[in-house]
Amino acid sequence: MPTLADISEYPTKRISEDYSVSSNINELVIEFVDQIVNNLKSTKYQHEGQVFDIEKGEILSNCSGFANFVLLSLYQEAYYTLETEETWCWKSNPQPRAAAYYKAFIDSESSSNNANQYWQRIKSIMDSKPGDFLAWQEDSFDGNSNSGHVLIIAGLPRLLEDGTVAIEVIDASRHPHSNDTRKAFTGGGLGKETMRFKINESGEPTGTHWTLKSSKTKLRKTAIGRLK
Repeated sequence: MPTLADISEYPTKRISEDYSVSSNINELVIEFVDQIVNNLKSTKYQHEGQVFDIEKGEILSNCSGFANFVLLSLYQEAYYTLETEETWCWKSNPQPRAAAYYKAFIDSESSSNNANQYWQRIKSIMDSKPGDFLAWQEDSFDGNSNSGHVLIIAGLPRLLEDGTVAIEVIDASRHPHSNDTRKAFTGGGLGKETMRFKINESGEPTGTHWTLKSSKTKLRKTAIGRLK
């Protein structure tokens, strides 16, 4: 069963060898993850012992593990701009976690930072498109706790009457969102679903609603990153 350790040993290859990164990378990402979700036979949310077996339709992972898998499969240079987390759930196989994605998206705004070569921060969620990555960092994150969450945007943003934004996403999660494909499985895992985001006057996401009907807003440091 393929693991992240197996995938990370693949020869490094720029997507641009076969694709125009600027015009097709988002399309490639969403096609790749859509195919995985549509062919799922077994999935579960877990930290250790992660499995990414596309042929068998088995994904056993947490949120950052799946995002890491996507980057290692499609665009390894972008993966290596992420800081590696060596504690908490990655003791046996250090990898980037959700907070590392958030930091890379913020750092990409600096032309002197390595993240700027492979990521572009999209400030307004209304400018996001399928294939973008979104991550938030928990305020309570201290390096030895839950760092946040990372997902892949799978649909176009829709502004709701209450001023929040509904958007279809793909992620690995313990708990389902709205219209969630994970309902066919127990124990969470990978799925496509819809969630809502609170935004400020500039359209930047500042908080999350886990489902469409959730009245509780969780304020979070959130950023969107687009591969380039």
